[in-house]
Amino acid sequence: MVKILIIDENEDHRFFIKYIFSNENKVLKDLEFDEKFKIYEARDGIEGVKMAQLYEPNIVILEENLQEIDGIVVCEKIKALKPDTPIIFLTTVNVLEIKEKAFQVGASDYIIKPAHPYEIIMRIKKHLDFYNAQKKLKKTLESYEKDLKIARNVQKNLLPKIKKINNVMFDYIYISSHNTSGDMIGVVPIGDNRVFAYEYDISGHGVTSALLSIIVRQEIEQIVQGNEIIDLKEIILKLEENTKEYFFDGMYFTGIFSIISKDKIEYANLAHREIIFLKKDKKIEYDSRTEFPMGVGLIDRNNLNIYNKTIDKDSFIIYYTDGILEIDNFSEKRLYEFLTSKKYNHPQEIINDFKKKFETLLDFNFPDDDITVLVLKQEE
Repeated sequence: MVKILIIDENEDHRFFIKYIFSNENKVLKDLEFDEKFKIYEARDGIEGVKMAQLYEPNIVILEENLQEIDGIVVCEKIKALKPDTPIIFLTTVNVLEIKEKAFQVGASDYIIKPAHPYEIIMRIKKHLDFYNAQKKLKKTLESYEKDLKIARNVQKNLLPKIKKINNVMFDYIYISSHNTSGDMIGVVPIGDNRVFAYEYDISGHGVTSALLSIIVRQEIEQIVQGNEIIDLKEIILKLEENTKEYFFDGMYFTGIFSIISKDKIEYANLAHREIIFLKKDKKIEYDSRTEFPMGVGLIDRNNLNIYNKTIDKDSFIIYYTDGILEIDNFSEKRLYEFLTSKKYNHPQEIINDFKKKFETLLDFNFPDDDITVLVLKQEE
């Protein structure tokens, strides 16, 4: 049912418009305009504004030449109440300045009387179609926003709650972008006094990326804790095998996967940002060697390299996603300067400083891409 509000002091004009949209009108049938219409009539501008608020019409047909308040004022008032409602001036006033004012206050169209029924119907149909498309798009966007909010919350709830496992202390920061990008971190006990620590970043944005992130995390838990695989290369190869069926249309994910044991870390970098080692003397070492990304079937036993490094208890191990580098005025150089600006004793201290820094740079807005930093350190 299409609700039309006619605001016109001339009774004959109102009758003419009502007839145009009656079932008897042959033009409607010729144009295959199949909608049913409910017509409301207002005899002046004040009554028209009240009826627009009461009946919420799908479209308003408005005469400019009204006595108490003119059509421009009526249009402005209705638009203030119902900004999405199309308002079409059907009027005897053919003055350029009035036309300009009408469009300035939100009119969708301006038709001069007398007008042929065919023209009136076609132009109203065009605006109704646009109005309905807008409503549908708005509902779709509202539903999408709701899905995004759920996806962001689910991802956040999957992050670690405990920040010390075996002999490894850690802390992290995760700031979701508005459209969420599928970043995830995890620290899982594996064997005696060892932990499996990882960070990954799903390509793209939106609900799909969030869903893929959840799937990858579930696969990791099943491989490490369910199947009890404790060899790093075997974990990664199994993860690639189990997840590649979910990635298509150019989707993939990058990541750092590692096993930390006493005085040692073994790790693999799959097309991710470099792994950083922050030393006690505030010096930085990093390893930017990377392999192919995951999820696309490129990883195999022959091309997957596992690296080893001896670490001391005073060193911090840092993984981060490239969302950091998409913040204005925060480059890789600035990141290193930030990390070496003071001496840290605990991962939480580094993360707290990151939080303060990002709050300032982002000014409490969503970042363009997910921001994730994981800081680990062996307990002294």
